[in-house]
Amino acid sequence: MQNSKNIFLHIFAICFIAVLCITKNPGWYHVFLANFNIFTHNTNAAIVNYEQAMDYIELSENDRDTFVDLVMKTPINSNAQKYLLKIVKSEQKDNARALAVSKLNELRDEIAENYPNNYIRQATFNQKIIRWNKFPITYGFINPQSAPEYYTEEIENAFALWQNITENKISFKRDDNKPNIIIKFAFTNNSSNDYENGQKYVVAYTQPSFKFDKLENMTINFGITAPNGEEYSPNFVYNTAIHEIIHALGFMGHSDNPRDIMYLSSSPKVKFDDLRTKPTIEDLYTLELLYDIEPDITNGNPTPTKYIPYLIIGNENDVANAKIREAQIYISKAPNLPIGYIDLAISYMSVNEYNKAIKNLHKALTLSYSDKTSAIIYNNLAIAYFVTKDYRRAEIYANKVLDIHNSDEIEYLLANIYEKKGDLTKAERQYKLLCAKYPEKIEYAISLTNMFVKKHMYLSARKVLKNYIKHNPSAKNNSLFRSYGILSLGL
Repeated sequence: MQNSKNIFLHIFAICFIAVLCITKNPGWYHVFLANFNIFTHNTNAAIVNYEQAMDYIELSENDRDTFVDLVMKTPINSNAQKYLLKIVKSEQKDNARALAVSKLNELRDEIAENYPNNYIRQATFNQKIIRWNKFPITYGFINPQSAPEYYTEEIENAFALWQNITENKISFKRDDNKPNIIIKFAFTNNSSNDYENGQKYVVAYTQPSFKFDKLENMTINFGITAPNGEEYSPNFVYNTAIHEIIHALGFMGHSDNPRDIMYLSSSPKVKFDDLRTKPTIEDLYTLELLYDIEPDITNGNPTPTKYIPYLIIGNENDVANAKIREAQIYISKAPNLPIGYIDLAISYMSVNEYNKAIKNLHKALTLSYSDKTSAIIYNNLAIAYFVTKDYRRAEIYANKVLDIHNSDEIEYLLANIYEKKGDLTKAERQYKLLCAKYPEKIEYAISLTNMFVKKHMYLSARKVLKNYIKHNPSAKNNSLFRSYGILSLGL
C-alpha cells in the first residue's frame, strides 16, 4: 500500500512539473493541487487551493460543486463563510452558487433568532467593523483630578455594569499607564445660550485611533461642566459613560429607538430627570453580536469568528444607506456638531455621491472645534477632490492634514496627486520617501515600480522590487508581482 502511494506521489510530481511547463496560469496550478489534496484527504488544503484558483480563473461547474461541498463539510465559521461568499459573488449562476446563497441565508436567520431586534447595521466606522480582540480590555484616566472625584467612580461603575451584564464575555481592567480605552476630562461646555434654548451640546464623544487595520486606542473625551456652569450629577455621568463605553468598544453609530442606551438624545436637560438607567436587551444583543463578527480593524491577530460582516450588515450599498439615514437623523438632532456632517459625507462617498460629500464636509468645517476634527475633514476633502479629479484642491487639503499631523496614508495620497498632475519628480520623491519609511507596505513599492516601468526605467523598477523582497522575503510569491515577471528575475 505504501509503495502504491509513493508511486502515485512520483506520478503526481511529474504531472505537476508538466503543468508548470505547459501553462503559466497559476489558477490551474491551484486546481491541480486541490485535486491532489482531495486524493490525500487533506480537505482544508484543497479548499484553500480552490479559493486561490478563483483569483485567476473561473472554476468549472464540477470544481465549484466540489469546492462548495468541501466547505459545507467543515465548521461554518467566518473563514468558511468567506469561501461561500466568494462563490456567491461570482457571475456563474449554478447549483454551487444556489447552495452557498442558501447557507448564508440560513445563517442570517440564525442571527435574527439569536439576536432579535438588534441594530448592528449602525455599527460601522467608515464602512468597517472595528472592535477589540484581546481581553481584558484595559481602561485608564489621563487627568482624573480635573473633574470631581465621583466622575471617575461613576465611569468605573459603568465599566463594571457592562462586564456584569455580558457575563464577563467582555471584561475590563483598569490600567492608567497604556490603556486601550482612554478617559480624558477634556473640556468645559460654555455655550449657556444654546443650553437655555434647548440646543444640543457635547457632553462626551469617543474617538478611535488606528493605523491601517491595527486598533491602537479609543479616547472618551468627557465634559466637566454643563454650559450653565453646573457639574453633571452622578447619575448623568453614569448614564453618559454607559453610552460612550459602547462607542469605545467599537459600536460607532446610534440606535433609532428612544428606549436604547445608544439612542441619540437631543435634549441636554435629560440630566434633571436624574434617574439611573440601564441598557435594554436590544443594546446587549447588539454589543454581543458586534463581538461575534469578524472585525476589519482590531488589536489582535485575526481568528475565525461566528460571522462575517456581510451577513450582518449586507453589501457596501446596504451599509452606506443605513449610515446615510443615521447621519441625517443625527444632524436633525445636533445641527451644530460637525460629526453628523462628516458621517454623512463619508456615507455619500461610499456610494460615489462626491458632490454631496464635499458639500457636507465644507459644512462640517465651519463647525469644527478642534485640529483633530479639522484634520479628519481635510483628509476626506482631499480624497473627494482626488476622486473627482480636482487635483489642485486635493493637494491643498492633503497639505492641510500634514500641517496638523503626519499621516503616511495622506502622504501616499499626495504622491498619487503629484503623479496625476504630471509632476513626476515630486511623485517619485514622495514614493521613495514612503518606501524608505514603510518598507513593509507593498502598495508603496508597487506604486514606485509602476512609475519606473512607465518611464521604461526597468532596472530601477527591478531594484525597487528586489529591495522590497529583501525586507519581506515571504512576499516573493505574492500575486501582485506576477505581472512584473519577478519570479524570472532571480530575486
